[in-house]
Amino acid sequence: EQWHLDYNWRRPHGSLGGKTPVDRIAELGELTPLSEEVAGAYDELKERVQHREWRLDKTLATHHRRVLELVAPIEDASSNTPRKRPSKKRNDVRESHIFAVAADDQREIDKLRALQRYVCTVQPQTAGCNPNTMSVQSAG
Repeated sequence: EQWHLDYNWRRPHGSLGGKTPVDRIAELGELTPLSEEVAGAYDELKERVQHREWRLDKTLATHHRRVLELVAPIEDASSNTPRKRPSKKRNDVRESHIFAVAADDQREIDKLRALQRYVCTVQPQTAGCNPNTMSVQSAG
């Protein structure tokens, strides 16, 4: 009915900044480009360049590469014998890969700490070294 239309569309709304929905739609219509304008402005080559330039965080990329190397099947080590049912060891293998990556990360951390301790003994004035104990202070 007419009063529904007037009440819902021609009455000012607080959420629209005191404007009526009809006024707000007209305002947005002026700002919104037509679909032809959008299609004309789209350049597929620019999109591809943007995707090519996008880089992963180095730490994440290294971890991802390491996991892929561990999970990648090795032809010589795998058996070509047909199996009647899938192996139950599959989950154990996945877990061992996760632990192997974590162990590698821990080894790298230990190496960095040893290197920092060495630097502190050779050059005690280096930032992060505690000259009294010859130990490395944590950054956090």
